[in-house]
Amino acid sequence: MTSIDSPLPGFSVRVTRREGQVNLKLWGDLTGATAPSLHDALSDLIRRGSLMIVVDLSELSRFRTGGLGPLVSAFKDLRARGGDLVLHAPSVEALEVLEAAGLSRTMTISGAPGALNRQELKVLTLVTRAMHNREIARELSISEASVRQHLSRIFVKLNVSTRAAAAASALRKKLVPLPETQTPIL
Repeated sequence: MTSIDSPLPGFSVRVTRREGQVNLKLWGDLTGATAPSLHDALSDLIRRGSLMIVVDLSELSRFRTGGLGPLVSAFKDLRARGGDLVLHAPSVEALEVLEAAGLSRTMTISGAPGALNRQELKVLTLVTRAMHNREIARELSISEASVRQHLSRIFVKLNVSTRAAAAASALRKKLVPLPETQTPIL
C-alpha cells in the first residue's frame, strides 16, 4: 500500500494492488488545484504497466469539473492499451459532474450509489431533508404515486424498510450530500 499526499492540504490518494488490479482510494477535494497529484499517481501506474485501475471516489468531500482531467486522460490511455479505468462509488455530486461532462455514458462506473438511478437519488436526497411525498412530488414535478414507486425501489436497493432507515443509510454511505444545517434564530 502506498499513500500519496497532495502538496496542497485536503487531498490524498492511497494505492493498493490486488489480483492484477490497482485500487486508488481518494480522500478530500478533487478539484483543478488537486488534480495534478491524481494525474501523477495515475500516470505512474500506467507507465508501470497497470491495465486495470479502480478509482474509489467514496471518500471525496468535493468533486469538481477541474478534477476530471486526470481521470479522462487515464481512461483514454488505459483503453488504448486494452485496459480500463473504473470509477467506484461516486457520490451524487460526482455523478452529476460526470453526467454533465457526458462521461457517465462512456466511463465504467461501479457501485454507483446503491445502483440508484438519478431520479431515485433526487428523491432520496429530499427524503434526507425530511420532506413528505407531496413536497417531493412538487419539488421534482412528478406525481405522488411516482414518489411512492421510487421509494419502493430505493427501499429494496438499500435493503431498508423505512424512510428513516433509507435516509440514515444514504447519509452513512455518502450517497447524498449532507443536508444544509440552519442556525436557529434566538
